[in-house]
Amino acid sequence: SRNPLDRARFLSSLVLVRLSAKLVAKALSALAFISPLGALTSSAPCPGGAETCAATAAADEATLLQMASKQATKPKFAPVVGLLATRSELREVARKASPQDLRGLSADQAENLSSCSFITCLNFLDPMREESCDRCLYDWLLSPVLNSEIGVNSVALGYGTDLLSIPLLHKNGTNTYINAWCGKGGLAGCSKKMDFPGPGTTSYMDWEDVWNIGKQYPAKQWSGEWWRGGELGFFVLAPVAWADVGTWPVGLTIGITPAQHAVVRPVIDDAFGTGQKWLQKKATQALITSMITKFFESRLAEGQLKIPGDLKALQFQLLNKVALNRDVSWADAQTFVSLQSMATVIGTIGELLPEPFYIFLGDLKKQYAQEVKALEPFVEKKYGTQLASQSCAPSETSCLTLASTSIMDGLTFAGGISVPTDMATAVGLLYSTSPTNPYPAREIPPNKELEFFWENIRYFAPVVGFPSWSTRPTCPGLSPKETQSLNKPGGKQEACKEGPKNLATGFAKVNQWQGGTRQVPNLALAQLDPKKWGPTSNEFVVRNLIEYKKSVGFAEMAEDNTVAGGKMNRICPGKTLALMIGETFLKLFKKGEWDAVSPEGIVFGIGPTWISEFVLKSVTTPRFSRLLSGNACSYACVYA
Repeated sequence: SRNPLDRARFLSSLVLVRLSAKLVAKALSALAFISPLGALTSSAPCPGGAETCAATAAADEATLLQMASKQATKPKFAPVVGLLATRSELREVARKASPQDLRGLSADQAENLSSCSFITCLNFLDPMREESCDRCLYDWLLSPVLNSEIGVNSVALGYGTDLLSIPLLHKNGTNTYINAWCGKGGLAGCSKKMDFPGPGTTSYMDWEDVWNIGKQYPAKQWSGEWWRGGELGFFVLAPVAWADVGTWPVGLTIGITPAQHAVVRPVIDDAFGTGQKWLQKKATQALITSMITKFFESRLAEGQLKIPGDLKALQFQLLNKVALNRDVSWADAQTFVSLQSMATVIGTIGELLPEPFYIFLGDLKKQYAQEVKALEPFVEKKYGTQLASQSCAPSETSCLTLASTSIMDGLTFAGGISVPTDMATAVGLLYSTSPTNPYPAREIPPNKELEFFWENIRYFAPVVGFPSWSTRPTCPGLSPKETQSLNKPGGKQEACKEGPKNLATGFAKVNQWQGGTRQVPNLALAQLDPKKWGPTSNEFVVRNLIEYKKSVGFAEMAEDNTVAGGKMNRICPGKTLALMIGETFLKLFKKGEWDAVSPEGIVFGIGPTWISEFVLKSVTTPRFSRLLSGNACSYACVYA
């Protein structure tokens, strides 16, 4: 093949084949003390050299697997295959074994290797046994390398390689996430994946697991048992954008302390809500309808609609007005979209950058801090009295700044990007003639705009993961034990101490990975779980509205008002607002007013963007279009 990636894969497969024999040799030698494999190997070192040992071990493995395969066909042996030992039994034997028995491995290394050998590689009930075995052995071999630090914030190299592998090695359109997390076996039986993405990370794809883990977030974090970092889905975000803001912990405010969260959460719930009373919700709906109507009029007057860029600018205007009664011009909204794109890209890949490259990121730090500062007067006007008496230690800045930063984060990374993403896929479905379009009908069923938007949220999940840490990464300057002592109950979990600022990065040293154990419910794949969504789970099907009560896309399960009076809830605070915006947008969008410039070029692919950029051209003048529909035309429309 002339494709460099194909050649790389081929070379990798050759390397893995060569490594397999050596790995098996080491595995069988190291595990000779454990029955029943010990009967097939000698506990004495192999005298014939590495190659001879590898060949002998490979022959022994073939013999063993042949025996096990034959036994698997017999019903009385079937339950035993792949279960020659349990993980706990392997752990016990490894802990009791002598250094001589372990052949130079640590107890942890021996346990993990034995788990590959006895549980993964011999599980003939797994249709993907060979692939699972190779991955297990490969990860075991590279674990010291994969755990090594990369970048200035101490993330693991394996985290970077796993994330990069998703678009490079698993690329398969909208099924890319399924391939990456579930392998060739697909969604059926896809429930958990260890050490992905990154060592020490366990991903959960089963809907029940996702729900049961997610519902514990408020209580577990308030009690200090779990810790949350500045992470956006599966991405650990580099804290560079927040360097000049002055908050601590530095970074995305998802990772602030429980006490800080309890101060900010009521502000966020109110700002991105639609109001508690019927009249408030009606007023919010009227405001959104008016603003989206004017948006379409202005875009028709312009003659084109750029997707998703124009939708992101619209969302920035909507959220500012609803949350803070702040008017944002179209020019300022477009400027923000540029900042949003830069912050998102740098936040994700910035984790992998070495320190010297941070000197080029001064503009991002400066612009993000300026946007936060611009929000503060509006936040103070609406919530100043409520925040004035609160403490947001250990931040040196006020609670006003912390709340403003949290709102800015919502505008930039949460609803500010997720809602436009699903509005973009919704419009794309109506025009795309690409074979990648999963909805060939290309029409919204009558009066089903809300259901249609819900299905976009389910099928094109804007948020993939919902991470937390059962063991938090070790604080710089502290031992693991000292770090864990910071996890105090009753909302008193402490942040790591802020050290001196790094001149290159602009913020104090942080460790965002090393020493930690991470668990990530995979919201995107739980939304496709066939056990919950039926045989059409991986198809775009507009369902009955009641079906979407099963959604975990907004982290609906992470709500517990018995914990801190609801101030530790982790459900998306803007769920109702997001649905209101999406439904209103689709109701007001008139397909007949627009033509796609290149419908065959509207391609659906990997998340979290899901769809290529495209342009719609207006096919009618604003005035003529509104007269045909019987709607009144605004001044701007008439004189466009």
